[in-house]
Amino acid sequence: MTVHGCAAAVALGALLFAYADARPASLEPVDFERTAELIVDYVNAARAANGTAPVVANIALTRAARSFAEFMATSDQHGHEVDGRTPAVRVKQHGYDYCLVAENIGFQYRSSPFSADPLARGFVDGWSKSPGHRANMLDADVLDSGAAVARSARTGRYYAVQLFARPASATMEVRVVNATDAGVVYRLGQQTYELPVRATRVHRQCRVGTYLLINAANAERAEIRPYRSTSIRVETQAGGLRWAER
Repeated sequence: MTVHGCAAAVALGALLFAYADARPASLEPVDFERTAELIVDYVNAARAANGTAPVVANIALTRAARSFAEFMATSDQHGHEVDGRTPAVRVKQHGYDYCLVAENIGFQYRSSPFSADPLARGFVDGWSKSPGHRANMLDADVLDSGAAVARSARTGRYYAVQLFARPASATMEVRVVNATDAGVVYRLGQQTYELPVRATRVHRQCRVGTYLLINAANAERAEIRPYRSTSIRVETQAGGLRWAER
């Protein structure tokens, strides 16, 4: 058996490709719908073992995954943009309004017939051993998933697609309010922001981020990591500044 994979995510540009010869095999029937369900189940088991919440199967993402898996099987091409579109474009065209999108793809081949369970396990086990694929599988900021499998009639390869996404409706809106009589400075990720006196700034985030107040005493303690839309208020206190969700 050979297993090959490729992972992509919005804002990730590195792709890994691998190729191998494949011979046609007898086209034994495989329950592709059940295989896709098992892929999501096994990924959720890996997420649970990692302390990460499960992804939920989404109809639009499943349609997008099925369409692309069938395209790769029909064309015997393997790559995130072999149909001339990106994963983000495909999910949008299938009715999913996204905030984050990531995609794992792969193909398997063996001369003996597959059944749903080993076929699903093969894809998930292969992705688990690749840093890029594993990062997509365990991404705590994605909420939804769609998976699909299709087989090439010419080569006998099984092609799989699993999409991971966070909907636009789950975009987090974090308002930072400066309630002091002086300007404050804070950092979000690698970006530093200055907030004037009595000013407010709104951040719209697809990913959970840590806000660090960097001009207060003991700055390493003056941080907050909101997991939902919220307001962060910076106030004056004895000896410096403090902030908290309100």
